[in-house]
Amino acid sequence: MNKMVMLAGIPEFEYWSKVKDILKEVVSEELSDVRRQFEDRLITLKEAAQKLGVTDRTMNNLEKRGELIPTRIGAKVMYKESDITQYLNRKSR
Repeated sequence: MNKMVMLAGIPEFEYWSKVKDILKEVVSEELSDVRRQFEDRLITLKEAAQKLGVTDRTMNNLEKRGELIPTRIGAKVMYKESDITQYLNRKSR
């Protein structure tokens, strides 16, 4: 059943402001899973080092200091992209 809502006495700018707020909320909710999926993907040591602008040796030092903890899959060293993003955010403060 379709409902019709009549808006009376609301200025046009306020109406459009409410529409924008609702759209932002809906889009944010719908894309949160996609964003989380993107941020939680695993990237290689080289990709992580490249994103941080550091060497592989520095990545090893960050691990030793407990600043970035990799995930090991067999012999591969991988990092969660969200961990890299969080590290960058901490360093930029």
